[in-house]
Amino acid sequence: MQLVEIGSIQAPSAITGLYVEDLDGDSLKEIIICTDYYVYIYNSQTYQVEWTSPPLNHPMDLLFEDINRNGFIDFSVKDSTNIYLFDPHTPQTIWTSPVLDSTYTCYTIGDRNEDDWIDVAIVRKELFTRIYYPNNMDTAWVDIYDGPIFSEHETFYFLLWNYSVAYQYILTRRTEIPFVISINEISSTIGTDIKILIYSFSREYMLYYWFHTEAYNSGSLSIFDADNFSQIQLSEFNGKLLYYEYLHSDNTVLLNAITYGSDTSQYLYGYYSNNWDIYTCSADSVIRSCTLYRWYSSWPDLLNWDGLIIGDFDFIDNAPEISYSAEDTLVLLRFPEVDTLWMREVTDIDSVLYRFVDSSLYASPQVVCAIGDPLIEYQFFSGSDGSLSAILPDSGYELSKVSDLNNDSHDEILSIQNTSLHIYSLDYATAIGEDMNLPHRAFLRPNYPNPFNSQTTIEYGLPEAGRVRIDIYDLLGRKVETLVDEERQAGRHQVIWDASRYSSGIYFYRIEAGDFVDTKRMVYLK
Repeated sequence: MQLVEIGSIQAPSAITGLYVEDLDGDSLKEIIICTDYYVYIYNSQTYQVEWTSPPLNHPMDLLFEDINRNGFIDFSVKDSTNIYLFDPHTPQTIWTSPVLDSTYTCYTIGDRNEDDWIDVAIVRKELFTRIYYPNNMDTAWVDIYDGPIFSEHETFYFLLWNYSVAYQYILTRRTEIPFVISINEISSTIGTDIKILIYSFSREYMLYYWFHTEAYNSGSLSIFDADNFSQIQLSEFNGKLLYYEYLHSDNTVLLNAITYGSDTSQYLYGYYSNNWDIYTCSADSVIRSCTLYRWYSSWPDLLNWDGLIIGDFDFIDNAPEISYSAEDTLVLLRFPEVDTLWMREVTDIDSVLYRFVDSSLYASPQVVCAIGDPLIEYQFFSGSDGSLSAILPDSGYELSKVSDLNNDSHDEILSIQNTSLHIYSLDYATAIGEDMNLPHRAFLRPNYPNPFNSQTTIEYGLPEAGRVRIDIYDLLGRKVETLVDEERQAGRHQVIWDASRYSSGIYFYRIEAGDFVDTKRMVYLK
């Protein structure tokens, strides 16, 4: 496997954050880049800046919603002093929060009161630890700002553990900190309703006069009614929250929280017992105060877990699966039954990274894993059976994100390299596992490079022999050249367009191959 660069973006300064989102509903995703002082929105086809934020101080934690209900996606962003709501389709700033202080822990946006307007929820917590008072509780506040003008402000609070106990040479300290808040419609025994969910983690430390160790790690999920803020359920789990995601199935939204923990909670000088269970729970099970799914793991040390992704990996039942790694084992589970679909040993696996889709290369989505620490290579495993499909040697560039930028069923790979963002497609150097000579279906790849000067390469594929026609059009829709108009054998093909005799600008290339028709955009810069 090899990376083929199809475009790049040069940011004004080092890139600190990367997001991909379809902001205007045209099925072409925009690339959103954060630097130390700005947020930039780039067109994913021309790689030109479309919007720049006002000056910010280390922007992060972007969330995307149609905040002002105008049919386009807006976003919120937090920097070191405030939370901002931006409409990137206009110059306006929708709202700026009051100044955040050191008590801030997390925030979210969502329609908490079902009035069809987006609201903002901000969580704050006391910072000090109470000494020598076991079982003390500290106060955390949730500030609610209701849209569309955010002038109505409500606050509710809840309690979290926070204390220290000293005994001879040992100081035991426990503190619980909120780190995720969400506003979601979840299912319950009486139907669906809007709830506010707050995850927190709790750590207990044992401090000896000669060493310091973390002896216990747990978490909790608090569920509040979004209208009157009453606490419906507090569900504690002994372990760590590995992954959370909201899964949509049959018009019901389930909160999927995957944790690991020990039944006995026993430890000796900071070491856990070796009997571990893996828990997954839906919002139903949390509200009913029971564990819906419980799966026993025989692996001795789940603290070595790294990497977990959720998605449809088999293209069979249109339902999500869970892929994760534990020690030298890669696993795919069926959700929600938590049945093992396949399991394979992978030597020196470091983590599960991405779900990769490319219908021209693979019949099913791939599980992308990082191999080696330090990194040696990336390996691609078939979501249908776990077989090794391809190996991508380490090029020295981090694979920062995988996304289908133009909604053509071919994922692109985005790589941050200091001040640059490079966009790649994948191609085979040597086939492994699947026969790459015959694509699974007809396809038209993004041209590369793009933008280009004089010449660019267009790649396409045919599952069977047939007549192919590729035409070039200008921005006004006038045909300027026909590149291909002949019979071609099944397989992967390339054609080079030399645009040196044309003027700079935006052009389109269109393929017709049997029933397959597709059009893509390219930018010619002299």
